[in-house]
Amino acid sequence: MKIRTMNMEDLDQVMRIYEKAREYMIEEGNANQWDKGYPSKELLQEDMQKKQAYVVDNKGIIEAVFILMGTEEPSYATIEGAWISDKAYGTIHRMASAGNLPGMGKYCLDWCKERYEYLRVDTHEKNISMRRLIENNDFTYCGIIYVRAHSPRRAYAYEKKEGKK
Repeated sequence: MKIRTMNMEDLDQVMRIYEKAREYMIEEGNANQWDKGYPSKELLQEDMQKKQAYVVDNKGIIEAVFILMGTEEPSYATIEGAWISDKAYGTIHRMASAGNLPGMGKYCLDWCKERYEYLRVDTHEKNISMRRLIENNDFTYCGIIYVRAHSPRRAYAYEKKEGKK
């Protein structure tokens, strides 16, 4: 099993994963975080062009997908609260698992932590699964940010500690 950049051949599997994730979020009481059709194929194609879309490839089967941006996230410029640092950061977005293997979220977060000393991520208040994943993996709650259509999100940051992998 390995994490690699997403390519066009992955798109159908990835879209099925996101559809399943939207259904799961609705079942869990989080019907508003990802509108029907979000993320779109066009958005994912942009992410692929920017080399910031990643998949967990298990012998040709995509088990998870996420976006890891190496640029500043505009919606993080204003926060009701405070970030733990102002240094350069990686941003994690749109993480979803196929639901076949346990631990995919942690696997993806650990991979991101190996590449950035400082990470930021946000999620909807009702996305309990993602909140639990973030909070159980050394991310600190920092406050509220707003994304498209002024929708609030809980914002978290991770900073690598000295001597810690």
